[in-house]
Amino acid sequence: MRISLSFVTALLISVLSPSVQAQWVKTSTTDDTTNYLSTQPVIYQGHIAHTQMLTDMKQSEVLGDVSDPSEKSSRSFVSDIEFECFNRAARITSAKAYSDAMGKGDITVNSEDDTNNPLSAYWHDIREWGVTKEFAQACRSIPMTVFNHQPERLWIEIEEPERRAETPHADQAFYLDLNSKIRKEDIVRISQLVNLNESLLTNDKTAWMSAVLKLEVECKQRAIRDMKISIHPDRMAAQKSLISSAGTKEWLAVEQDSVQEEIFKIACEN
Repeated sequence: MRISLSFVTALLISVLSPSVQAQWVKTSTTDDTTNYLSTQPVIYQGHIAHTQMLTDMKQSEVLGDVSDPSEKSSRSFVSDIEFECFNRAARITSAKAYSDAMGKGDITVNSEDDTNNPLSAYWHDIREWGVTKEFAQACRSIPMTVFNHQPERLWIEIEEPERRAETPHADQAFYLDLNSKIRKEDIVRISQLVNLNESLLTNDKTAWMSAVLKLEVECKQRAIRDMKISIHPDRMAAQKSLISSAGTKEWLAVEQDSVQEEIFKIACEN
């Protein structure tokens, strides 16, 4: 996961400033950065989740104008971030950068200093910003009682673990519907989506681009099985299914460093 330049820019054009007194839990890491979310309770307003995020950089960088000798280098920055849980979007509403790691040291960039910049009002795709894990963490406990209709699907993308060098990258992406998660003792029912980059043929005649699997996960025994499957002509299962059938219903052990293990972790966490 990488935080793009546009993401850093969005952090710095905001006008409010968060407190850095929060405790943090690590959510994702790249070669250059590590992201953390606040351990304070997420605040929900409808399907908007409000929380704080800390981004710790491996090396100090000048986040503003590198040609300006007065610009100080920054090692970390803290932001108030909002996630739009149904539309998989995020936006920054405040930010400060700090000279040391973990939001400590001197303030190097204070968004309050630039009074000409309005509050950031633009939503961005969480995948473009590289914050899918932070999105999943913030939105996983959204209270469905605020809605007076059937909850929509809340697809969370699953990052496929690193493959061996000799194995080609898959032309597909995997998602879980957090709103479908139902737990009874050690069994969790949850829906998985497989999204293809190009259409495939089933039975040599039916073209499809996504499939939804109704899964059961056995948390105590680390096993998983598919109970039902439906295939759809478009991405994200937006249109009516073309074919639906029962799954194999065979329990399979969850392998380490697999998509199934990522599903197991999300399904079986409290």
